[in-house]
Amino acid sequence: MKVFTVARLKPGETKITIDKNQLRILDKSYEFDVILDEQTQQDELYVGLNIGQLLEQFKNGISQVIFCYGQTGSGKTYTVNQLIPMILPQILESKFEISFSVLQIYNEKILDMLYKQQLKLRYKNNEFVPENLTKFICRSQEELVKLYNKANKNRIINSHQLNDFSSRSHCIYTFHGQTTDLQCEFNIVDLAGSERLNQTKVQQIQESVEINKSLFYLRQVIQNLADKVQQIPYRQSKLTSLLKKSLNGKSNVVMVICLNPSDDNLLQCQQSAQYGVKARQIILQPEQQQDDQQRQIRELKQQIINLEQQLKIAQNTIKSLKQNQQNQQVQQQQNNIQMEQINQINNLLGQNKKLRDQMQHINDQNFVLSQLNHQMQNENQDLRDKINIFEEIISEDLKKNKDPFKKDWVELFQGEGSNYLEIIINKLQYYKQWQAKYNNEKILLNPIHQTVKNGRNQRSFSIGKREFKF
Repeated sequence: MKVFTVARLKPGETKITIDKNQLRILDKSYEFDVILDEQTQQDELYVGLNIGQLLEQFKNGISQVIFCYGQTGSGKTYTVNQLIPMILPQILESKFEISFSVLQIYNEKILDMLYKQQLKLRYKNNEFVPENLTKFICRSQEELVKLYNKANKNRIINSHQLNDFSSRSHCIYTFHGQTTDLQCEFNIVDLAGSERLNQTKVQQIQESVEINKSLFYLRQVIQNLADKVQQIPYRQSKLTSLLKKSLNGKSNVVMVICLNPSDDNLLQCQQSAQYGVKARQIILQPEQQQDDQQRQIRELKQQIINLEQQLKIAQNTIKSLKQNQQNQQVQQQQNNIQMEQINQINNLLGQNKKLRDQMQHINDQNFVLSQLNHQMQNENQDLRDKINIFEEIISEDLKKNKDPFKKDWVELFQGEGSNYLEIIINKLQYYKQWQAKYNNEKILLNPIHQTVKNGRNQRSFSIGKREFKF
């Protein structure tokens, strides 16, 4: 949806031609949604401005704005004075509680037209709001008419060469609609006329300068909105600051371009028409405006709900974290126990390995000892066999009273580098030889001891330090 633009021509001789929805001024054409010529009646104005649809949307909570723009003396205030009586009855029939306020901007000062007091402009909730603006609650059309007439009496006007009753200020008439849930506004903006000093020849030059300056800033805002510039210079004037709420795209906007089609004003008619064509490019997205307090209450309630949900999530998260922490502690304890068990097992495995190594060493030693024992047993057996042979021989000799030991035996027995077994073997061999040689010779052993033990005879003899018993 775009800004709805209407061109309205003031009666008089003109060179401006109308072709359906196009105006041709000098050598240029300008297209509007509706063009109202100088013969337009009040009921045709109602239809041409689409007032019925605007009021219907207002009743549904959508704000409406009607701008009247043009050079001084082009019929702006006249159009406003026609519009307001037409909308009063239907506004009062809406479901809203209606209050009425009027303010004017004169020399960059904001004035309350119902109480004649200057107002300060405050920035609140992303909007510029006139502080302490008087709003009268109206329940009848008569009350609204009285307030409207009272406001017009307080409007600053002046006369100049083009208009005996020229408005020297921008005037904003606002019908405020309020319910428990919604708030909306129906604004009618009567802009002061653009002026050329060489035509108006006003004595209060500062008034004209401020009027033209504020209209220049308004055209700049319209230009930026049409071009979709991100930064809009609303703060440059009090007028653009107050109109920010109406131009932010959330309201329906109707731009009425009032034209004074006399030959002397054709150039200014071109500028005004160009202004309307540019405004027609602004994209709007009207929507219901919720009551600030109710909106804040709903937002706070929603915040409470969100915070409760976040609190619940946080509690669940804390509970989960505590559970995870407990699980981690239990898991850590289990891990510690497992580590201790693993360490104990590793220690036992280490000890077992040491014991196995020791056992293997013992087994190796046992094997070696077993081999040595087996070898010693074999050697002992051989020794026993030889000793038995020796004892038999000695025993035979002793029985025969032969002395098998001679000096050479003793010397051989005591020889260096000989061991007992070698001595015995050698002695046996020698004795066998000796026995064969001296078989018949008797040998007397000295000394021979004979004792009686346990009823048995026992004899003993000694070789060196060893003693043999039999």
